[in-house]
Amino acid sequence: MKFIEDYHGMSVRLTDDRMSHLRSHPNISGLEPAIVKTLQEPEKVLETLRDSEAKGAYRFYLGAKMGERRLCLVVRIREDDALFVTAFLAERNIGGYQIWPRKDE
Repeated sequence: MKFIEDYHGMSVRLTDDRMSHLRSHPNISGLEPAIVKTLQEPEKVLETLRDSEAKGAYRFYLGAKMGERRLCLVVRIREDDALFVTAFLAERNIGGYQIWPRKDE
């Protein structure tokens, strides 16, 4: 297990099981540096509509492997614990309430 500090200083747990799961998907395998960068420097963070504990961090990438897509990372936050759940490539945001950056900033 490893911990990655996210965009606002919270330690996110990235378990061996989650990394193994990501490596089994060809479209995400090999994108570990992009996953870390997206956690640390997202362009947008949304609270998902279905689960207020689940946050989606997005960063747009353009490249041969990803095409013109957003890398979305889902992190579940409970009190002082943050667990990396999954990552996927998306053509658009999955929807939710924007929590960072705040729209009034």
